[in-house]
Amino acid sequence: PAPNAPPPPPIQQSVAIILPIANPIKAKELLAKPRSLNQGKMVERNYKGVQVTETQGTPDRTFSVAVLGTNYLAVTTDPTATDRIIDTYKGEPSLAKTPGYADNIQQIKDAAAFGQLYVNMPVASAFIAANSSREISPENLEKLQQNQGFATTATLDAEGIGFKSISWLKPDSTRKIAVENNAIKMVDRLPSNTIMTVSGGNLQRLWQDYVSGADANPLSPINPQVLRTGLKSTTGLDLDKDLMNWMAGEFSLSLIPAPAPNPKDKYAAGFVFMVETNNRGAANKTLKQLDETMSAKGFRVEEIKVGGQAATKWTSPFGGIAVTRGWIDDVAFITVGAPVVDAIVPAPKSPLLSSEIFQKTVRSQLKPHNGNFFIDTEAAFNPKNLALPEFPPDQKMWIDATRSIGVTAAVTGDRTTRYDTFVRLKKSDQSTPSPSPSPNPTAPSPSPTVQTSPN
Repeated sequence: PAPNAPPPPPIQQSVAIILPIANPIKAKELLAKPRSLNQGKMVERNYKGVQVTETQGTPDRTFSVAVLGTNYLAVTTDPTATDRIIDTYKGEPSLAKTPGYADNIQQIKDAAAFGQLYVNMPVASAFIAANSSREISPENLEKLQQNQGFATTATLDAEGIGFKSISWLKPDSTRKIAVENNAIKMVDRLPSNTIMTVSGGNLQRLWQDYVSGADANPLSPINPQVLRTGLKSTTGLDLDKDLMNWMAGEFSLSLIPAPAPNPKDKYAAGFVFMVETNNRGAANKTLKQLDETMSAKGFRVEEIKVGGQAATKWTSPFGGIAVTRGWIDDVAFITVGAPVVDAIVPAPKSPLLSSEIFQKTVRSQLKPHNGNFFIDTEAAFNPKNLALPEFPPDQKMWIDATRSIGVTAAVTGDRTTRYDTFVRLKKSDQSTPSPSPSPNPTAPSPSPTVQTSPN
């Protein structure tokens, strides 16, 4: 195909594993005398001078095996995949020659990394589109394929696991990323006991970018049109014209615990949304219209004082829901659920940015940056804070082992975005020491193991 042509939709995907050979002689012996099969048979063929051993007559268990020189063993679920690996081994263009791969991998390279993940986005998007229940037009597929790659490296730390990630567009993509890294002040406006927050530098631009790609991406979690229609039907507001139009500034959506246990409170925590406005007049007009809509729906709308400043409170007819909205300088805020407005007005003396758990979790060196995600997993999944449904054992095991998670994002160029993630794990009281290295120099060294505990 032409250099810029999208890849054809793959009919099926195959799995390929490249394994290191520590003992070439033993490997040759094993491959020369394969185990007999209950069904089907083993056959051999030669491809470009490389001996390939494959199963035949076993449709549910098709394997293809080839030795590459004396160092590697290739195992695949498809003979075609084996041939392509041999082609690469013989000199055909490799993954490392993918546009932008070498330069971008260099940005997340870490000598201490124990693993690396790479996703070829054009190929992956073609496969997803071909197997999606939702039809994707050629125009939308072309939008998806503006992306070239995503990669991450993982490292172990005394406190948990760190990930350095990068995503990039094709070198000749028509789409470009606005180089803005304006997420500066929001974490200073939140109290140190904040359970969860997601923040960014420009909500309007984030929404516009999401909308432009959501139609093309079958994995998009929210359909923008559904959100627009829902808001219009409940409040009469146009999401783009009445709200996003004045939200071209920093923002955060956070979960803050109630100030103290109170039997009268129905909520143990409250959601807080804050956004810096670029048009105070337009914002006030929309919020006033929203007050009138809520009043017409039976809510009690009243003016109150919060930290000596004017605010507006909506209370549902039966007192089940309370919403407070107001201003902190040019930052509009709205709280829902537990009465947590006093935690942000006036500004907290002990902000989230200075808390020990935040500093140990959100520890990226990406400065300036364009947004953060933080969750105190232990507090979020504590039944005393949130009445969440019981998770299946396989999921609960991971939740119980995690202390907190932090993500920092930064735009590093008009076609590249960097992400730093840290998963802070709980420490076990007991651990199993690594076994002693094998004295056999040709045998692979055993990997260290650590016994983890959810407690």
